[in-house]
Amino acid sequence: MTDSLAKQCYDAVVTGIQALSLTGLESSEVNLRKVVRDRAHIHRGITVAPMRAMEAAGTNERDDFGYGALVIFVQGTGNGYSEDIERVSQWRQQVRKVFHNKRLSGVTESSVCSVLHGDPFLPKELQGQNDVSSLVVRCWTRETRT
Repeated sequence: MTDSLAKQCYDAVVTGIQALSLTGLESSEVNLRKVVRDRAHIHRGITVAPMRAMEAAGTNERDDFGYGALVIFVQGTGNGYSEDIERVSQWRQQVRKVFHNKRLSGVTESSVCSVLHGDPFLPKELQGQNDVSSLVVRCWTRETRT
């Protein structure tokens, strides 16, 4: 059985990020999860989590759907010092460059991705000794009507 288009998109985002070999991050630290955190525990590395899909105009015969993949970057914090900014900023930049205005590799129905920027650092999470940053990769697909 073939995975749903949503799952194919999420898996392609994870694979694309793993292929970047980001500094200070093992590919095993990039994972697809249903939710960003398990109870009070937030995972180090990069978590890709599903978001609500969006619909766009499409054509007379096909519908356009945008599957959102929330990308959460987590690293230990140095308590707000400026040297902590560089690593997460580099990760965000590299992820944006690999997906923004590009098609997803391996997803035939993929037409284009867009990247929406979240907060560079979430203050509430800093209290938990983590630097947490987010962005959304929106994977647009053109799907036939049945």
